[in-house]
Amino acid sequence: LGLDPVLLTGDARAVAEAVAAEVGIETVIAEVLPADKLAEIKRLQAGGTQVAMVGDGVNDSAALAQADLGIAMGTGTDAAIAASDLTLVRGDLTGWSKVMPRGYIPGDTVGNITIALHLLFAFTLTVGGLLQLIPHVRARAPRFHRWNGRFFVIGSMIAAIGGLYLLWVRGTVGDTGQHLGTTLNALLILAFAALAWRYAMQRDFVAHRRWAIRLFLVVSGVWFFRVGLMAWLLIHQKPVGFDGNTFTGPFLTFLTFAQTLIPLALFECYVRAQRAGSTSLARYGVAFALVLATLVTALGVVGAAMGMWLPRI
Repeated sequence: LGLDPVLLTGDARAVAEAVAAEVGIETVIAEVLPADKLAEIKRLQAGGTQVAMVGDGVNDSAALAQADLGIAMGTGTDAAIAASDLTLVRGDLTGWSKVMPRGYIPGDTVGNITIALHLLFAFTLTVGGLLQLIPHVRARAPRFHRWNGRFFVIGSMIAAIGGLYLLWVRGTVGDTGQHLGTTLNALLILAFAALAWRYAMQRDFVAHRRWAIRLFLVVSGVWFFRVGLMAWLLIHQKPVGFDGNTFTGPFLTFLTFAQTLIPLALFECYVRAQRAGSTSLARYGVAFALVLATLVTALGVVGAAMGMWLPRI
């Protein structure tokens, strides 16, 4: 993945090397002053390297501010938090695994960094994708629309590749059927991203817009999975069709494919209903399906808020 973790610390070299060996970091720069940390970040950037730094103390604040992505620990000093771009609310990284299975694995530095970047991309892609769908943004800020679209396409591809790594190399919960459904989603992201880019370059904006919407739908697959699952649990008040302990079962396998295929099917029906010559029955049928999907989504959002979000606020 092109990630090169470095342990940059003011602690004694013997201590730093022992910690690095335990977590799997090969490059250690120890016994440095705050100015040395800043100089090292600048040296890496001068060589064309994009630098993300994690720190928690006053001595880290200058380097955090200089880094392309500064990440502060929530238990760190105010200076470090103020200088960073992103703050982990809790300093105990093992807490990730309480809300995301295998969210943090001690010693798996590359995997932990990958999942952190994957989550960051997921948030920014959700916001960026929604902005692309707003007609007033396209009309009044075309330059922003173009650059945001480029970021969305490239970011989607990076997130899809990272997701495949996390799925098949790092490992996650679920069975083979679920993994295949998630893999289908990732492959469609890569394909739709390429097609959206291709038609934009050809200035065929009608085709580009349709492929861009398809891309947004498959990128949002994990969202559809979560709201679908929470709606199911809210209706039944218990796991039905799957084992809540192992997170495996036929319903989850179905949902893993449905998160991708049902939104795409609804969009294809909508496109065809918009064409000249379509019957009123077809248009009413699509409208009914969209209303039903909206109600299920709303139910899932309520379930997610009650079961996942509000208890952790």
